[in-house]
Amino acid sequence: MVKLLKNLKIDVKQKLCLFIFCFLGYTVCAQQKPDTAIAVITYAFSHMRDTTNPGKLYTENMHLYLGRRSSVYKTGDKELSDSLAAESFKASGGKSINIKSFTRTQIFMYPDPHQLLVFDRILYDKYLMEDEWPVIDWKITNETRKISQLNCQKAIGAWRGRTYEAWFCADLPFHAGPWKLNGLPGLIVEAVDTRQQVSFKFAGYRTLNDGKVIIKLPGKNEAKPATVQDFNKAREAIRKNPGIMTSASGGRFTPITGPSAKSLDSYNNPLELTKP
Repeated sequence: MVKLLKNLKIDVKQKLCLFIFCFLGYTVCAQQKPDTAIAVITYAFSHMRDTTNPGKLYTENMHLYLGRRSSVYKTGDKELSDSLAAESFKASGGKSINIKSFTRTQIFMYPDPHQLLVFDRILYDKYLMEDEWPVIDWKITNETRKISQLNCQKAIGAWRGRTYEAWFCADLPFHAGPWKLNGLPGLIVEAVDTRQQVSFKFAGYRTLNDGKVIIKLPGKNEAKPATVQDFNKAREAIRKNPGIMTSASGGRFTPITGPSAKSLDSYNNPLELTKP
């Protein structure tokens, strides 16, 4: 990130903000013991990132790994992406091939202490930050339906600018759900915001009995501490400035131009419409 500050053409205040963000951060109270995942639910995630182009949706399969004391929400497409990248690299004779990107953000939730931690990155720098625990005032309705043989009930609740219609299954005794949605008397199986811009559709559920998936926070050497506010400011400052793409070797920065640069500015509809 220090190299990034030297190469970005931003004003002094922005540089100072990024410098403080990189080196000060704050101490994340994250002394949580590793937990073994006992089940995983997959969501077909869809997001209208650009309201000027509503027909183009970002889609990705997301996994929610569920433990007895915690959960982690992260991409379900990374393994497939890595496999395709390796096959393409080999087939092309060593040339890099563009493979569909995937979400790098991971959301760890610990219900008992009401702690939510976000693991994310800016370029090659990784950060761990504590976010506000989502206390959602759900209104549980009498409406029911079956989703893939699961008996579900409807609830409506709002979080950070969006109102969600969620379907939870009381037969699956987890007070968790996709992304940061939680707090219902059963696992949230599906959720769609009332603007029809964000959806988490049920795509599968299975129990895990082999103990191979461990829900574990990154260590001190894997991620730097940061605040959500400073992380968002730094990412926004970088997004608005050229020269943020790093070459594969040497750490040189080359400016983004053309369609790639335009795509950065087209992300005008974030998941959270109001910030912490």
